[in-house]
Amino acid sequence: MLSLQGDPWKNLAQLEKEMCQMKRQGDVAIEDYKSALKQKWLEIRRQRNQCDRTNGLTKFINGIVQLNPVEKHYFLKWMKFSLDNIARGNLSEMRADYKEKCETPGVDRKQLEELDKLISDSSLGVEHFMRELGQFYDAECSMVKEGKMEESQRPFSHLPCTAADLMLEGFPVELIDGDASNIPMNWVVDVLTHLHIRLRGRSRMVVITVLGVQSTGKSTLLNTMFGLQLINVAIDVREERS
Repeated sequence: MLSLQGDPWKNLAQLEKEMCQMKRQGDVAIEDYKSALKQKWLEIRRQRNQCDRTNGLTKFINGIVQLNPVEKHYFLKWMKFSLDNIARGNLSEMRADYKEKCETPGVDRKQLEELDKLISDSSLGVEHFMRELGQFYDAECSMVKEGKMEESQRPFSHLPCTAADLMLEGFPVELIDGDASNIPMNWVVDVLTHLHIRLRGRSRMVVITVLGVQSTGKSTLLNTMFGLQLINVAIDVREERS
């Protein structure tokens, strides 16, 4: 359903990081290395832009674009409820398996890492579908900026406005993906720009940060305190420091 996430997004994030840090340049001339990275980046963006929308994603777009606010509210709430039910069933089995393996003497660490990755990948929510929209939009913006696509040919240009409306209706929009440690800048900037326009220039941003061990109730605490729906983003700090 969500072909632009997972390893494809992580690979793109690593490439963009290398374009900034240039850690693997070696003996290659800096301009040649930059050019090679840029060409590779453009090719990945082109491939992502040419990916076909799956049937599930098309239905999701139709749901958030064509339904009236009340119907949209029910659509997203029931979608979240159904996805949580599916994920809960899968996670309970895998977590039990993970706990059993952890208590087994001499267990292979690689097996634990693979199972941990499966647990991470098995969670699926409405935010994953919103991430996919952001990825399609970001790839499209890159093609326009590089002159590979005309503005009039863009099929996703209306999506930031739709996402801004969702925010005003109380649904959260994710700024950073915790799996790929990446921010789709074009998507985030345009969503917040449309939100600012919707509020007639009266928008304000307040940042609330809570640090702690995963699944200890951080988001639940903030949701209860402020009556909001906050998206929890888990980032491996050790990886970021490296």
